[in-house]
Amino acid sequence: MKELFPKEPLLRSSTLSEKSDEARRLIFTDSARSAWRTLLDAFKVRTTGPRKVLLPAYIGYTDREGSGVFDPVRDTESPFSFYAVDTSLKTAIHELKTHLESGDIGVLLVVHWFGFAHVDMNAVSQLCRQHNVLLVEDCAHVLGPVRMSACPLGSIGDAAIYSLHKMYGGSAGGALALNTPSGFALDPRDRKAISDDFAIPPCPREVMEALLAVDPSAVAKHRREMYKRTMSGLSRIPGLRPLFPELGNSTPQTLPVVVENSLREPLYFALREQGITLTALYYRLIPEVTEEQFAQAFEVSRSILNFPVHQSVPQVAIDEVVNRTSDALARLSG
Repeated sequence: MKELFPKEPLLRSSTLSEKSDEARRLIFTDSARSAWRTLLDAFKVRTTGPRKVLLPAYIGYTDREGSGVFDPVRDTESPFSFYAVDTSLKTAIHELKTHLESGDIGVLLVVHWFGFAHVDMNAVSQLCRQHNVLLVEDCAHVLGPVRMSACPLGSIGDAAIYSLHKMYGGSAGGALALNTPSGFALDPRDRKAISDDFAIPPCPREVMEALLAVDPSAVAKHRREMYKRTMSGLSRIPGLRPLFPELGNSTPQTLPVVVENSLREPLYFALREQGITLTALYYRLIPEVTEEQFAQAFEVSRSILNFPVHQSVPQVAIDEVVNRTSDALARLSG
């Protein structure tokens, strides 16, 4: 007699799994860098002609890690060009419009540095549709890739790339999200084909296990509270200018400030001697971005300092960090 039911549920159920938006749109990788490289490879294979990748003129690199954004562009031998950012890392719509109207742009990368939007993404999306350009969101600093908040970042572009360790901790893990069907056949339903066509380094098992154990809403709540409290203290210190005084509905990766009067580097080392290790994203830009053409990007690069707001930082430490920062900057200014 034929069995009426299988003994175990199918791994991919036609009634549930295949209709899951999250299941269809995500490809997990070992890093955001691998996700970006995979997307560039797929774009090159599925299109004809040397259409350029348009990148923001604020991309950093280090001697140890290289450049997570630019190395895949170089490795895939993709032609590229840059668009300008101002001293708040914002980009004007007319700047992007000028580039896209040239007709030689195939991919536009918009980077959400520190978890914030730096341009009107809905307007950018409309521009890309008008000019048949693939819109990619760099969400390495955005909490995800599962959509769980009111913040729309990562869901507007045709695709998005994520870095798990930059938001959840650890040393690896990334994801490529395919959001919408596009003229380049990068369709969420094509996820398996992309996985089969390209050698994608897998996300480490321990990272996936840790990700499943984390409550994203609790992470977002802690980061937002840390940002607001730290911002309240740092904004009162003469010589510091917060890049983003308004948090809005964003979940921040770090709290970036501009240190005035060329004191960023002395302040960094002064705080490090007191046990406060900060980052400077990005203190060095890739050589392809020149100061002659993008002076404002270099102005930010020379003055930015990022304070941590991640879930391992206790809120009780905020006052001490603010006080030591204030004292150190006062000494350096005097």
